[in-house]
Amino acid sequence: MSGLSCITISPELNLRDIAEVVSYLPDIDAELIGYGRIPLMIMKNCPIKALGRCQNGKNIYKLRDRKGMEFPIICTKGCNAVLLNSKPIYTADMIDEIRKTKINCIRLNFTVEKSEECGKIVNIYRKALEGEIPPSMAENTFTRGHLKRGV
Repeated sequence: MSGLSCITISPELNLRDIAEVVSYLPDIDAELIGYGRIPLMIMKNCPIKALGRCQNGKNIYKLRDRKGMEFPIICTKGCNAVLLNSKPIYTADMIDEIRKTKINCIRLNFTVEKSEECGKIVNIYRKALEGEIPPSMAENTFTRGHLKRGV
């Protein structure tokens, strides 16, 4: 026995690659990040502290790129900062395709969402897992990670 009971599949894999990885691990649960903003970078030298605005884990800032996309920066205790993707992964409308890969757990990873939004998202996924068709998300407000394309 390997001692492993669960693995989290990389959001960089596509559905075909996920199915292949899971097929080699029949005795281990495999989870997929079904919702959430993926960390893009963890910074030891916090840019917020460098600006003289250290919050020591109390605030969330945003970095805006040339296209106007906002990337949340979460300041953590110890003056580390985590830069998150501008858009969350959303897969509620792909539950049937995901099930075919033998994934047996969907992780909903909340970072910057308000509690009311978290509740709505949990209910969307719960209903999708029960067979209900989830609501469509507005175009360009989410990402699929690499589920449809791979690396």
